[in-house]
Amino acid sequence: MATSKKSIATKASAIALAATLVIGLGSYSYLYDSAGVVKNTFNTNTIDVDLEETTDPDYEIVPGTSQDKDPTVTVTTSVDAYVFVEVDDDTSDLVTWAIANGWTLLDGYTNVYYREVTVTEVGTEETFTFEVLEGSKVSYSSDITNDDMMAAGDNVTLSFTAKAIQKDSFASAVAAYNTQEVSTSTSLVETLASGGAAILTANIEVAAADLNDVVDESTIIDLNGQTLTITGTITGDSSSIDIESGESMTISNGTLVIENGYSDPLKSIAISVSSDSELTLDNVDMTADASVFVEKGADNATVNIIDSTITSSNYYAVSTNAGISTSGQSVVINIENSTLTATNSPDSNGDASAILFNIPGTLNITDSTITGSRHGVIVRCGTANISNSTITDTGAILDYDYGTNKNPTRLSGTWSSGNEVPAAALVVGNLTIGSYPYAATANLSNVTLAVSSHSDDIPAIYVASCEYDTTVTGASDSDTVLSRNSGSATIKINGTTVDTNTTMTTVSALSN
Repeated sequence: MATSKKSIATKASAIALAATLVIGLGSYSYLYDSAGVVKNTFNTNTIDVDLEETTDPDYEIVPGTSQDKDPTVTVTTSVDAYVFVEVDDDTSDLVTWAIANGWTLLDGYTNVYYREVTVTEVGTEETFTFEVLEGSKVSYSSDITNDDMMAAGDNVTLSFTAKAIQKDSFASAVAAYNTQEVSTSTSLVETLASGGAAILTANIEVAAADLNDVVDESTIIDLNGQTLTITGTITGDSSSIDIESGESMTISNGTLVIENGYSDPLKSIAISVSSDSELTLDNVDMTADASVFVEKGADNATVNIIDSTITSSNYYAVSTNAGISTSGQSVVINIENSTLTATNSPDSNGDASAILFNIPGTLNITDSTITGSRHGVIVRCGTANISNSTITDTGAILDYDYGTNKNPTRLSGTWSSGNEVPAAALVVGNLTIGSYPYAATANLSNVTLAVSSHSDDIPAIYVASCEYDTTVTGASDSDTVLSRNSGSATIKINGTTVDTNTTMTTVSALSN
């Protein structure tokens, strides 16, 4: 925060009407730039806020007069922002002032004012300047007496504090203003409960039950290079964090560790997303023994994973639930410039799929690396748009001893629910009659599909259909592929209809 502070010293006189108060230059406890301007950068997002005065720092208050006083806020920003001014008036009513036009009193406060600034084009810096006091003046009542000044004592101050923060992600100006630095689980929970964003200044461990109590319509946690560890689950639930309908959560800029510890690994959920809710992980290195999960029946839900890494020892890194087949059309999962890995624990036979998408929504993956020990990505229905990315099946599913009469790759036989489908880097479609009642489409552009071990036994792409059409575009000619069709629906790969079941071959061979 940038503060402009003037200390007031009293000076007694025998004649009350001639009594004066001299306002002298106070000390500044904030950093100066080379020009001597008090300067503050808050929650850096190319937002600078300066607070300065050009009027004479020595004020003589003569009852019945006024003086120039011009605290001015200058904001340079490349994004839409809230600007705040806190006015701390400890003048014992000796100084009269009014806030300038354009400032609005912040709800719930008596001394904090705000305004919004809107840039012409996001990303391009613009500078805005605002006066704080109406007419850039203060005045002194003619009723001030010598006794009033003597009673005020020596510690009389009028202080102004400026603060600016980006508008995006905050539900209101109050939430933006309440952004606080936190260093303990208690301060983290209290800050979020107030509706503000939390900026970590130390590593924090917090119980899932405590954190969930304060998740609301705009929960923002800036890890600030620190580590947030979330332990346990919500009472009676398998989730560590539950983003309920109408809520959103944004976590950014640091390390997130989720120690779910639920008794059933298959049902362990790190962060669950419900209808009309949103999760954003931005520049986060997340490790978990559970998955990011879109709840059964969720509609109008969004998951954004940006510039992040998710490493899960669970069956999934990101997954959806098709338990209610009529839902999911408006669910969108965006994965950008990120790395997702699912390994599962060794005692679970390495049965892991980095992404399971089995609802009729949209999965967008760009500039990312996706790795699973049995599948990279499964698209049982819905639309996946994947570009400039690498999807890998490590083949680890075949490194375990399943005993006789087992079928770990599931390349033949019946399909079951979830990820109980044939092993491949990318699986598109469905072979279970009566379930997942939607078409499946995977649009690929500059995508590398890899099987890093046991590639003779596991295809890069497995495509299937029975009741609903399955389409793959942009597959590489050299990708190995295996297809199965057990119904009237069609399979198309790069525009070619695959009419019969095939053994493992290449995309180019299918088109001949």
